[in-house]
Amino acid sequence: MNECSKCRASIVPGNAFCTQCGTPSPQPARHSVEAESLRRSPLTMGFAKAMASQADTVNNPPRDTGRDSRHSAPSWKDILRNPELRSRVLRALGWSLTINVSLTTLIIGTGVWISTYQPMLGLLWMFLGSFAMMARTYSKPWKLMTVTCLLPAFAASSSYAIQLWLFSERMPQLQWIGIAATVGLIVGLIRARTHEIYYENGQIMARRTAAYLIIWAIAYLGTQLLGMIGATTPLIHSGLLTGAFSTMMLTAVSLVILMKFRHQQQTVLT
Repeated sequence: MNECSKCRASIVPGNAFCTQCGTPSPQPARHSVEAESLRRSPLTMGFAKAMASQADTVNNPPRDTGRDSRHSAPSWKDILRNPELRSRVLRALGWSLTINVSLTTLIIGTGVWISTYQPMLGLLWMFLGSFAMMARTYSKPWKLMTVTCLLPAFAASSSYAIQLWLFSERMPQLQWIGIAATVGLIVGLIRARTHEIYYENGQIMARRTAAYLIIWAIAYLGTQLLGMIGATTPLIHSGLLTGAFSTMMLTAVSLVILMKFRHQQQTVLT
């Protein structure tokens, strides 16, 4: 209820004049009412919210997690909770593991069997098979899994161990093999840092150079040829030491790639 500005008498709402002295009663500011109505309109409030949201986006930009929004990899929790996804992943892993284990068994097992009758021919078979497996791996970017990371190192180490066994009578001293392997390990750790690990189409991929494969192939095949032509012991020693160097280098590269794969996997899933 308003008061008269002159006599301070109460003015009944709706009266245009004071009933005591006749002074016109004060009217509320129409523009204030209209301004308040406009301020509370849905259109104005929506615009204000949009501007506030835009300002928040500028001040707090979204964090880049490295994911591809179109092809984000599901977490292990998602895989375990989804029966269809779990079944699909298990089938893919089982198929890949079966292929790799079958190829390795075929190459190494057949090579050992042939070596019992023709040692040099068996070693040559293992060389060609191991080279074919690793060439297949190195020829293009491939999807990383624990098995694919370790397979080249396993093939090279197995072939070199069998080679040492067959050349046991002309094998160099173990300390020299250890030195060659240590040098190969250091070189492998240094050079493996240049290998690219990246996330593409929901998969963790890798791309490696062929230099390691070529060095390993030359050392392995050279030792085989020296043994087949009956070369002197020093030359065979050189071949075996070179083989220790290249095998350990390949092993180091495989282990570094495995660690990079694990790190990238954790980055994608977080």
